[in-house]
Amino acid sequence: MDMFNDRRIVLALIGGALALMAGLGIAIGMVSKTRNDRDTAPPASQGGLVVETTTADDGGIDPARPLRCFVAGQYVGEVTLSECAKKNGVATGALDVGVDATGALAAADDAGTVLTPLPPVQTAAVEPALPPAAAATPADA
Repeated sequence: MDMFNDRRIVLALIGGALALMAGLGIAIGMVSKTRNDRDTAPPASQGGLVVETTTADDGGIDPARPLRCFVAGQYVGEVTLSECAKKNGVATGALDVGVDATGALAAADDAGTVLTPLPPVQTAAVEPALPPAAAATPADA
């Protein structure tokens, strides 16, 4: 028991015990505070939060409403959709999409162009193979 005669060891043990007790006290205080908060209603249910909703957007764009327009990555102002499309050199109508001769998707330059269907695929006629005995005739030899 020579260890407890050294004053430094005794002070270290007492300090460690005090630090442990202080940590436990803080933890118990924080846990008990959150338990009291669980009983009260949230602030949103007390009328602190007001949400105003507008009409649901139907997904379409009003052609008369000005939108932010960019040409070549530069902001040019707020104009209608058709004016912005003209500045960018694109059509505002629906695209006419079909399949080209290679089977890849293709779009017509002007909306409303009728695409003609591809002709039916022609398969090469395969001649039936002759049996080996009939293929080798004495006249060929």
